[in-house]
Amino acid sequence: MKNPIISRTLATLFTAAAVSMSCLSPTAIAGDLSQQELIDSLTVVKTRAFDPGRKAREAKFRSFVKRLRTKKTRQITVSERSEVAKFVKDNDLPGVDLEVYFDYNSSTITSAAIPKLATLGKALSDAKLKGKTFMIAGHTDGRGSDDYNQTLSEKRAEAVKQHLARTFGLDVTTLVAIGYGEEQLKTPGTPEADENRRVQVVTLGE
Repeated sequence: MKNPIISRTLATLFTAAAVSMSCLSPTAIAGDLSQQELIDSLTVVKTRAFDPGRKAREAKFRSFVKRLRTKKTRQITVSERSEVAKFVKDNDLPGVDLEVYFDYNSSTITSAAIPKLATLGKALSDAKLKGKTFMIAGHTDGRGSDDYNQTLSEKRAEAVKQHLARTFGLDVTTLVAIGYGEEQLKTPGTPEADENRRVQVVTLGE
């Protein structure tokens, strides 16, 4: 014969567990992107739509990116990072947002972020993405001053760039680190939300 007290206790525990699971964010449930998913997300899809000015714009942008590849993150100007952001948006360049964890108010990458960066590094080393240039963009939330967030985002983008180059032997000139601070909030309505703190990787071209 079942003990009614034990039965009620077990029912309560199962209910609590179910509620707890339902409160998990979709990201936490879905997990991180695999190496192949990152490769697919960063692969440029060729379009056949007729655009007489496209080649000229792309050639101009490639020349612009070539100059950026020789600059340090802190040397990239406001107008330059705005130009990159506009081209990325206007041309719908392939990219992905990643949650990369850093120490509080720091650009030091935490141990929790290493597996995610390992998957990214392997993806960027794949033959399908060989020879391409990538933007590593740092984004913060809305906490703190604009200047502080800008500097922090630059340091974090640079930290990710150097980690990838050092650990996976990637050419540093194929990784353009840019800090955007709080300029591009993912959820403008909730500027302090966690999802605003992210590292964005975008394929800028060959």
